[in-house]
Amino acid sequence: MTGSLHDDWEALLRTIVAAPADDLPRLVAADWLDENAANFGATVPGVGATGEESWAARAELIRVQCELARLTVMDADYNRLARLERRLLTPFHVNRLLWTLEACPQLMRLQVREASSAMAGLTLTSPAECNFRRGFVELVRCPASDWRAHGLAVCARQPIAEVSITDLGELTSSEAWELREALAGVPMVRLQYTHQPAGVPLTFFRERLPGATA
Repeated sequence: MTGSLHDDWEALLRTIVAAPADDLPRLVAADWLDENAANFGATVPGVGATGEESWAARAELIRVQCELARLTVMDADYNRLARLERRLLTPFHVNRLLWTLEACPQLMRLQVREASSAMAGLTLTSPAECNFRRGFVELVRCPASDWRAHGLAVCARQPIAEVSITDLGELTSSEAWELREALAGVPMVRLQYTHQPAGVPLTFFRERLPGATA
């Protein structure tokens, strides 16, 4: 097994990030997962060897969410596809855990405990939340410190459309600039203050991030 599968996947992700509104690269990625599901898990850092069923299901999620995005609640297939989407994205299901870990490894913290199987013993304990749209992570909610450190790396691999920053707390001037730089390419930014920081007012971000709201 070489790293070529992982390299191919990274190239597909870059294409998706470069054209976030286009479904075609996403559907190409779904076809690629179908063709490589049996071996893909072994190429993903932090995931290790996993069954092909998980990655074939990810391909199905991509197709289902892309189709749902084109429909309205009045369309005949909407309810069927919405039920399928909910099944595929069942909270705490091992598939969703693996997909989130693969998509945003920088934000995830993985806990391993003794269990009947290696996969059953995996739990994500990260404060970050990643939500899938059209098959890939487009929405992230995480503490300011995590996005400052890893936001640029996340945006390089996923078509991020919206970020909610939590636990903003007190930021130094240098930390505020680092956070602004990590958020610069995000279309919509939500800043969640527990209190108004004395050193870095909300206007700092509003003036420098057109999509910022509180």
